[in-house]
Amino acid sequence: MFTSPHQDMPKVSQLFFQNNVKKILDLGCGSGRHVVFLAKKGFDVYGIDQSEHGIKLATQWLKKENVSARLKVGDIYKPLAYDDNIFDAIIATDVIHHGVTENIKKAISEISRVLKVG
Repeated sequence: MFTSPHQDMPKVSQLFFQNNVKKILDLGCGSGRHVVFLAKKGFDVYGIDQSEHGIKLATQWLKKENVSARLKVGDIYKPLAYDDNIFDAIIATDVIHHGVTENIKKAISEISRVLKVG
């Protein structure tokens, strides 16, 4: 289990601040290393992962850190249960490439759908 955010996440969060990003989706959030990091920075964070156990761990970690995020169990290669154009940014660290090409294309299409234009 990863407990530290990816080494580039501080730079990414700085870019988010500079570009007025508020609402972020973490695709394949796992046990929450980026969800917790971003929530502690004050972002409105959502996370989705196929692992119920991962979501449970992330929920516990968020509670321990006294921050919140909206988490759900779900498959990133299927239609995402989010409205169109809802997220300012989406992160997917070490996750999308695990699918077959057809599923990766579906994930990219869903990312495009739920990500705000511009």
